[in-house]
Amino acid sequence: MPSRTRILMMGLLIFSVIIIASYLFLYQVLLLPQWLAFLLAVGLSLIVERAYYIRKFYR
Repeated sequence: MPSRTRILMMGLLIFSVIIIASYLFLYQVLLLPQWLAFLLAVGLSLIVERAYYIRKFYR
């Protein structure tokens, strides 16, 4: 079983990759305003992160 620190670091990595990828998609492809793209990217990454931890610990 992985250590708690490793799980948290992996979650942080996933969180940051999702923020960067979704921000670039929303801002560059969908041409949303920068502030809106950032807020949506953070919200999406929080939802995905929550689902990741729920799936990881409660299955």
